[in-house]
Amino acid sequence: MALVSDEAVGGRLQAFLYEKIGRHLGRREQRESFALYALGIVGDGERKSVEPIAARATADGEECERMQARLLNFLRDSPWNDRSVRRESALHAVKCLEAQEPVSTWIIDDTGFPKQGKHSVGVQRQYSGTLGKIGNCRSGSV
Repeated sequence: MALVSDEAVGGRLQAFLYEKIGRHLGRREQRESFALYALGIVGDGERKSVEPIAARATADGEECERMQARLLNFLRDSPWNDRSVRRESALHAVKCLEAQEPVSTWIIDDTGFPKQGKHSVGVQRQYSGTLGKIGNCRSGSV
């Protein structure tokens, strides 16, 4: 199933990343880097590391190198509170769910996220229902 996006979806995503999540990130550069990285992770493209995200965001080679350095700096050295960002995301998700109908029951299930390399945190060979077999993946709960 293909994701259909329009300007309204883009506007809501922009508001979520810059305003809701952004209030937990101290500086404008942090908000911009977080938004670019988040869009790179959920967007098109098979590879989700910093280099291909920067390459998809820019067309110029020099600009790509600057973008890559900026994203690496954000991920490695930029101080921000992971807990508050995760909490804001969870509260937003619950609010969106409850806008449809009241939440009366939660079902928590693990799911596998197939990975091709060994360098992402948490990747290991394990059974994944998503793959239907043992393979390289990360596990998470939804």
